[in-house]
Amino acid sequence: MLLLNVIALAYYRNTTAVFVFLGACICAATAKVLKRIVRQERPRHSSSSSRHRQRSFGMPSAHSASVAYFATLLSALARDAGSSGSVSGVYVLAATVILGAAGLAAAMYRVHGGHHTLPQVAAGGCLGWAVASAWWASRGLVIPQMDIVAGRVLGGWIGNA
Repeated sequence: MLLLNVIALAYYRNTTAVFVFLGACICAATAKVLKRIVRQERPRHSSSSSRHRQRSFGMPSAHSASVAYFATLLSALARDAGSSGSVSGVYVLAATVILGAAGLAAAMYRVHGGHHTLPQVAAGGCLGWAVASAWWASRGLVIPQMDIVAGRVLGGWIGNA
């Protein structure tokens, strides 16, 4: 996910891409902090060998949080583009359904692969949705500040949204 963020940031070079990237970092960091607070073990019946078993805690699933974050935030971006008339409503609906289905499939893969339990994946999904929803709601305050910082620090490399 980090690589996709960096590629999108380099390609789009605008504050919306920075906004999405920064929110993803906040979501991942929140999941990592919560793992250390909750300290719930991963499933013991993992399909991977004990030698390759991850040493971090499992609650909440950071992968599920990241996927839910992107599915939620990108759906919001699609809805925003649809309401401005730049994208057809059919495409917005299709993007939302596809992103939701991909998020659910990725979460179920984590359970099926023995990396997480269903409650760990559900908690990660809820976390990702909550962070994306709060981050999207803050865009009116955050993006103008990002425009100022981008202009001063990056000297025009990042343009306006």
